[in-house]
Amino acid sequence: MPVFCQDSGMVQPNDITIAPKSGRVSLSGMNCPATTKVSAGDLWACDKASQATKLVQFQRTNGIEVSQDEKTLYLSESINKNWNITSNIIYAFDLDSKVGEISNKRVFVDFGKLDKTACADIDSMRFDTQGNLYVACNGIGKVAKIFPAGKLLAYTDVAGIVDVTNLEFGGKSDTDLYVGGT
Repeated sequence: MPVFCQDSGMVQPNDITIAPKSGRVSLSGMNCPATTKVSAGDLWACDKASQATKLVQFQRTNGIEVSQDEKTLYLSESINKNWNITSNIIYAFDLDSKVGEISNKRVFVDFGKLDKTACADIDSMRFDTQGNLYVACNGIGKVAKIFPAGKLLAYTDVAGIVDVTNLEFGGKSDTDLYVGGT
C-alpha cells in the first residue's frame, strides 16, 4: 500500500482532518513530554500529490478539525509542566483550503477560562451538521459541545469511558456521534 503524506520532519502524527469539499488533509503531530516546549507539536498540510508542508510549530497539539465551509481550521494546543496540564486552548485559523495555507491565528476556546479545569486534555474534535464543535475531553469522561461562536453549550458524560480519545459523526443523517476511548 503506498504511503500518503510523509515527511521525516514530522513530530509523531496524531490526528487528521479532511476538508469535505477539497479533500485536503491537515494533521497534527505531538510528543508528550513531562514539560512541553514549542516544537512538541506541529501542524501539517498534505496536498493531493502527497506533498507534506509544515505550517507551524506549537507546544503539544492534538485535536484538529476544519469547518464545513472549509474557511476555518481548528487546532488544539496543550501545555504540560511536570506532567500537569496547565493550558488547553483551541485556536482558529483562516484557511485557504485550495492551497492549504493558514492565517489569522486566534483563540477559539480557552478551557482554563471556560470551565477552570483546562478540560483535562483536549483530544479529537468534530463538527455536527449544525456547526457545533464536539471536543473529546480525555481524562474526565466527557465530550464538550461548543457553539460556533466559541461558547460552551454542554458537557456530555460518556458512561464507561474515562479517556475519551476519538469522535466521529455518522449514521443515515450524519447525526449519530460515535465516541471511542478507554
